[in-house]
Amino acid sequence: MAYPALPGRRLAYDIDGTEVFEISNNGGNRQKLSQTVLDRLNNEHNTTLAVDSPSLDQEVTVTFLFSRQHDLFGVYAVGHGNPSGYGTFRDFFDHIEYSPDVHTDIGGTWIDTGASHGLANFFFDRWREDIQTIDVTDAWGLRGVIGEPGLISDLDVFQIQIYGAPNDVQNPNRLVVIDDDTGLEFTSVMDWGELPRGTVKTHIVQIKNNSSTHQADGVSLGFSSLNVYPEDWHRMKDGGGGYGTTLNLGDIAASATYVNDITLKVDVPDLGPLGPFANRLTMTSAGWSE
Repeated sequence: MAYPALPGRRLAYDIDGTEVFEISNNGGNRQKLSQTVLDRLNNEHNTTLAVDSPSLDQEVTVTFLFSRQHDLFGVYAVGHGNPSGYGTFRDFFDHIEYSPDVHTDIGGTWIDTGASHGLANFFFDRWREDIQTIDVTDAWGLRGVIGEPGLISDLDVFQIQIYGAPNDVQNPNRLVVIDDDTGLEFTSVMDWGELPRGTVKTHIVQIKNNSSTHQADGVSLGFSSLNVYPEDWHRMKDGGGGYGTTLNLGDIAASATYVNDITLKVDVPDLGPLGPFANRLTMTSAGWSE
């Protein structure tokens, strides 16, 4: 099965310093979501509630305050509600707005994205078909309303996925992954496709320092699974070395590509569970020096 192309990379808001708030629109009660809730909200399962709309005739605004400026291309939410039951809702992550302001709190300027309804569907085999596209540049925040007064009570949210990319003007010092097949930076997911049990597959990438002025000091790579249970199907190796779950690459000069290819491998066990799986390649620099 060929899935539709994603509109951008899925933002790692659960691990990149983004702050997320849940704000009741009936009384203004506000709480910052914990790391545990963020892990649930941006992972790949539909069994653990992340955000709950309080009751009939109440709404909750979920507000994302990013740690850096992004261009945003899509939003997807998944969950279910009572009494309507499981299914598709178009009142799920509604009234989507973005903010061009640098935020230290939830105030500031908010602008309609033009997406009148965030689309949600409980069924995971449709998630790529149901992403709500948006076209936003220079965003420091994103927010949407969960629930619709008088229609759905006890609306449960399991996932909110946001697609985009760091704004290059505001984020010149960053590491990028180059696809060996195309010689271009990955701007979307690296899709392994549908893999039968017992499959082993590899893909070669390069790691490049996108900064033209600063060296990336002490670069390291790792994995961050988005699955409901831990999975260790993914490995990587540096050049001709052995496979592992982490790599230390050292320093990468300004505008330079790391000297060795990085080989990524997925090894699906013979008795591995079936379903959608996602893992992230994390890239960390200890600092940036001129």
